[in-house]
Amino acid sequence: MVGGFAFSAVVFLKTIGVGLVLAVALDVLVVRALLLPAVLGLLGHRAWRSPLRRGRGVRPSAAPAPEAGVRL
Repeated sequence: MVGGFAFSAVVFLKTIGVGLVLAVALDVLVVRALLLPAVLGLLGHRAWRSPLRRGRGVRPSAAPAPEAGVRL
């Protein structure tokens, strides 16, 4: 409940509340509604590419697997 700070009687809390509301509104309207779809549109299929090369997969760990009956 970010908006509750804006209606506080303490001026410092009002300032924080208004700042939070503006930051959330800026994030929702500008970043998520305009910038993110535009960047994903420009990148196309490259936006969904895995950073690992094909065939490499996940690297195995150097530590041996624990035995079935041993508790850690």
